[in-house]
Amino acid sequence: MKNPRSIPSDTMAFTLMELLSVMAIIIVIAGLASSAFKGGSTSDGTRSASEMLSRMFGYARTEAIMRQTRSRVVVDTHYDTAAPLNCYRRVSVAYLSPSNADPSQAASWKQVGKWEVLASKNFFDPNYSNPHGKDMKLTAPFGNSAGSYWYYAFLPNGQTDNTASQSSAGSSTPVQAFVSPGRVDASGKFIERNTVTPVAALYGFALLRMGNTAFFRDIEAIQKP
Repeated sequence: MKNPRSIPSDTMAFTLMELLSVMAIIIVIAGLASSAFKGGSTSDGTRSASEMLSRMFGYARTEAIMRQTRSRVVVDTHYDTAAPLNCYRRVSVAYLSPSNADPSQAASWKQVGKWEVLASKNFFDPNYSNPHGKDMKLTAPFGNSAGSYWYYAFLPNGQTDNTASQSSAGSSTPVQAFVSPGRVDASGKFIERNTVTPVAALYGFALLRMGNTAFFRDIEAIQKP
């Protein structure tokens, strides 16, 4: 007589495809849950632009360690009427050469690679970002000697160079970088697209002392310099 309680073993097993499908669903749900706390929008490319900016920070940190010298993430904040769309949209990496050179001299900094441009309609937000310095000078063809550029600094060991800090000195505001949709007017001033609640459109990260980046998951934690 067949035991009515016995169940064929194959009905209790999960196939590999079923397991992979469940894992994929879990990953998607986790991604949606985490993004809900970060602000920004996927439709306007703010998040992808901010993630590209974060990769530039990682690149600069690696350059500092590999070359055993200081490096910087340089943000183009110089408004040039000949190329107005470069302002607050271009980012590059530079290193100090030689390593004992005077960092205050424009000629001491060598560009690595080229300028990278944030996605269309997205800008480095100067209203909420808090760099190490805002007075970096560059020589042609790296930059325009008439302008001053914002920068984030790294030491040869990969840590952040907080001794170079200007805007964040004596302030509780962390060193942070944000991307936001908006525009730059004819005077070179950045205007956020969301003027009512600009924080809701921000997407960015804090630069920790060890040199790594940590994306903000709570818009209430974002501080304005």
